[in-house]
Amino acid sequence: MSIMEHRVHWLSRNDMSIGCYLPRIEQIIKGFSLANDITDVNDILELFEITKFVDNGAYPKSWGQDILAVVKQFKPVVAKYFKQITKPELSNIYHSIDFGYRDSFWEIIDVFDIKGLIDENSLQTSFNESWELRELMYREKLVKRHGGLLRTLLISNPHSAEWLLNEYVAEHSVGEYKSMYFPKELTGDDVSQLLEKYIDSDDPNINYVRLLTHTKMIHTFKVSPSIRLKAKRKAEILNNKIFSSDSTTRMHYAYSVLIKPNATSKSVEYDEDGTRCVVYDVDELVNSSVPGTLRLLRTHFDVLSYLNLLDLIPKESEVETLEKIFGVRSKRSYDCLTQFKIKEMASLLHMESLYFVLSQHGKNLEEIISEYYNEYLKERFGYPSLMLSLPKYDDDWFTKCRLIYPEIESVARQYQLYVENNEIDAELMELSEPMKATSIKSKLGVRYYTINPENKDIQTVLHLLFSDQTMLTYIDPYKDNRYKNFCHMMMNVQEVPYDSYPEYEHHTLNTLVNFGCIRIDDDGMIRVVDQFDFTLYKLLYDYGVIPSYFMYANNTGKIEALLNKGWVLPSDNLLTPKEQDYYSYYLDNERFDDGPAYRNSYAHANKVKTSDDDKGHKYAYYRMLLLLMVLMLRIEDDLMQKQLSTAVSQVEFVGMTSQSLKILEVYAYMEYLKEGSLRTI
Repeated sequence: MSIMEHRVHWLSRNDMSIGCYLPRIEQIIKGFSLANDITDVNDILELFEITKFVDNGAYPKSWGQDILAVVKQFKPVVAKYFKQITKPELSNIYHSIDFGYRDSFWEIIDVFDIKGLIDENSLQTSFNESWELRELMYREKLVKRHGGLLRTLLISNPHSAEWLLNEYVAEHSVGEYKSMYFPKELTGDDVSQLLEKYIDSDDPNINYVRLLTHTKMIHTFKVSPSIRLKAKRKAEILNNKIFSSDSTTRMHYAYSVLIKPNATSKSVEYDEDGTRCVVYDVDELVNSSVPGTLRLLRTHFDVLSYLNLLDLIPKESEVETLEKIFGVRSKRSYDCLTQFKIKEMASLLHMESLYFVLSQHGKNLEEIISEYYNEYLKERFGYPSLMLSLPKYDDDWFTKCRLIYPEIESVARQYQLYVENNEIDAELMELSEPMKATSIKSKLGVRYYTINPENKDIQTVLHLLFSDQTMLTYIDPYKDNRYKNFCHMMMNVQEVPYDSYPEYEHHTLNTLVNFGCIRIDDDGMIRVVDQFDFTLYKLLYDYGVIPSYFMYANNTGKIEALLNKGWVLPSDNLLTPKEQDYYSYYLDNERFDDGPAYRNSYAHANKVKTSDDDKGHKYAYYRMLLLLMVLMLRIEDDLMQKQLSTAVSQVEFVGMTSQSLKILEVYAYMEYLKEGSLRTI
């Protein structure tokens, strides 16, 4: 076992290994004396690591001032040691450092601003491997001092392209990310040359090559279309090489839809291979009413939740942490991880099945959608829609894609005009600017309460309650129950002894106490303050919003409290922020670089019609049909809630308060979601 396996390493305040290092730290503190001359650089570096535990408050409360006073002596000892190092000694000392402490070596030189030790000769002799150069790139002062030399070293090392991409392009959602610095002497031509070298190198990482295919900017440096194309072709070569290898492990997932006569409304079967098959009754699908056909997205196809929120969005609760860790994703990439892809595959299969079965029975999904928008919304809500002009059934798939996007935009623009003016003027429509679905407002004033992205407290609460990366479920006797998260455990166990947690976890629990999520009673048991609060938090965690009608469903004060804390913000948008991201991912590249960008591809004639891509055009069309249907359903939902609100306000109920009336309104709305129709109030 290496000595480094026993040495102290500081990672972060939230790292699970903190408790493991405490015995070693206490041993070093007890054995420390200023009279002892420390000559081993690794011992010096370990002292420096220990100071980080104290600086971050990651030590037992039982430590008295005498222990802390000893630790305060460590930094002067570290500084004195480094200031005594001479240039001739530097290379030998550096290469005697254990691998895990190389970064700490450069950190000390940078933090203590030790000058005169580093020059071009010492740098060149220190870097035998590319990773050694990388360690220095984390140190801002050193990079500024030696910018010219570092530029030369960077462009001569193709793998430094990965560092540029990692710093300026890649997303770092797991753990604490440490920023790198690059010399101002590095030019755009240098970066282009470096990227070309990297793509052409013998062993480029496919994750970074894929990242380059969608990257248009690296910091202030433009990435040319030719480099992106070269990266795309290289990624295809590398991908084929990986999957042609016998050592590659493949994951297989299959999903099927079966539509047959006399089936139950919706059931699930499994074939001999374990493939999940969803079974529907053909008569139910074919003979649904016009609005009922669109509502299949909620009632049957799992596109919309029971609350009418889009269920296809990526959810934090559906993502395995290991999947986040492995691979490289762009800051401007969408969360297209495994569960999201599975849901997307299923939704396309549902759309294709519905499209096919309707056509087999002489019906046309485009005509049903048109009738819903042009006639049903008028008759049911008085919505003054302008006529849609959807593609014809016998148009080829490419043409259908070219024709449908303008209609999505038209529906969005029409509803925005209706929200603003309570009418849709055809001439004003012609003069209005194009309207994206992501920008449409609601008739309700406040439609959602969304997570405040600037508030760290609500992020902390959601992480501690729902993340699988806390240690709050890893306690006896519950750690073998495989609870998903702390909330899951508390909902099942109801009460947990506070003393069952180690002392270093008490800070985390006390955080939840201070935020009003849990309480510690006099008997020493942890209990949930209010289970309804956890319902609201779960909505925020999964969907990023709380629908406004929850304001009246239980307790108005609950959401008012969240507003007062600054945890949520009122929103008047028709779509939730996560739904807006979903639409943006598919329709344009405004928010994400890796989406299909159907608007740019088809509406702007960037997509070239080819004979071998008919399948791609077909699935693009199904996706845009689904987006159009969801948008229309969301408009119906908005109109319904507005109608209910107006109806309730106009009716006098003897002995009923305004609060009671709002609850009645919510009840009627929930009945509508269940049944697709509205009972008389």
